[in-house]
Amino acid sequence: MWIQPPHRDNDLNAQDILSGSRDVSLPNSVVEFFEGRIGQPTGGFPKDVQAKILRGATASTESPGALTPPVTLEAAHGSQ
Repeated sequence: MWIQPPHRDNDLNAQDILSGSRDVSLPNSVVEFFEGRIGQPTGGFPKDVQAKILRGATASTESPGALTPPVTLEAAHGSQ
């Protein structure tokens, strides 16, 4: 698995995360992605990489949309 860093000259890869050979600070968006807050890739994440990134936090396997209550436009904008 390759994690695209924000700068092209950064060659971070999954092995760097797993080995701890580099001091890696990941943005919240990456952590939230691995938590499943913005969906999951087909087949899921590599479990070892996910566990290392989440540092003991639990990941969701639900679709983020399944956890959101339904909303109607009338309710969101008020009846006119």
